[in-house]
Amino acid sequence: MRPSLFAGAVILGSRWSLALSGQVLVVLDCRAVSLQLLTMAENVGKKGPWYRLWSGVSTWVATSVLCLWWRTLRFRLDPSVSVMHGSSFPPSIVLLWHNRLFAAPEFYRRFFRDRRLAALVSASGDGGWLSAFLQRLGIRQVRGSSHNRGGMALRGCLDVLAAGFDVAITPDGSRGPVYAMKQGAAAVALKTGAPVYLLSLHYDGALRLGSWDRFFLPLPFSTVRACLEQVTLATPSGGQEDPLQEAQTALQSQMEAMIGDPLFQHGKWRATNERPGS
Repeated sequence: MRPSLFAGAVILGSRWSLALSGQVLVVLDCRAVSLQLLTMAENVGKKGPWYRLWSGVSTWVATSVLCLWWRTLRFRLDPSVSVMHGSSFPPSIVLLWHNRLFAAPEFYRRFFRDRRLAALVSASGDGGWLSAFLQRLGIRQVRGSSHNRGGMALRGCLDVLAAGFDVAITPDGSRGPVYAMKQGAAAVALKTGAPVYLLSLHYDGALRLGSWDRFFLPLPFSTVRACLEQVTLATPSGGQEDPLQEAQTALQSQMEAMIGDPLFQHGKWRATNERPGS
């Protein structure tokens, strides 16, 4: 099954039960139903009506469920968050680790209503599914990758920054390794010349998924602590030091200080909670 199709099933992959006086009456396995519908869609073919119907319905349902979930979250803000308020502040680049991504759209919607947001999205097939999802949230997409030196991503970021959008980038996405600053992300941050901010979202109550980055899934009605720090990257001096390497090292160092992950210490997962597949 295509990864982009499986992503739809994962989002809807919950199990619901109706109980009365402690006795379970009905159990609905949404994941099993989703996978069955996805298989039907795949058998018809990517251009078939089942595929298009499922793609539209799954995106709409996932967006609606997430928006309701996000509304239950409570945010506690560091005073630094106010620094980007106001549409007159120049378009900026915002970096955050991939596993803290869940509440980022809601954080931006609540506290930066007067600003427009774009996101760097992988050019892979999964990126195509995510692109449709972001479109429903009103977030513009920049197709590219942080795994290379930034070619296509850099051009796209320059375009949206010029149009007045902030650009969000997960420098360790979309395949890891976790908490590792990709050179492509550093290149975009350095070469656009836009202000660079590091966003940290800490979840006081969250599940950890079995993904490569142990993705944080905050519980409904839990608290999210948000911190935003500005970074000043050194201007290339023309010396022997590689300015891109310098920027990558500086960003890595400052973002590492914001990790605060109890399962990840000294550059590796704790022995009692090993990363899945390690």
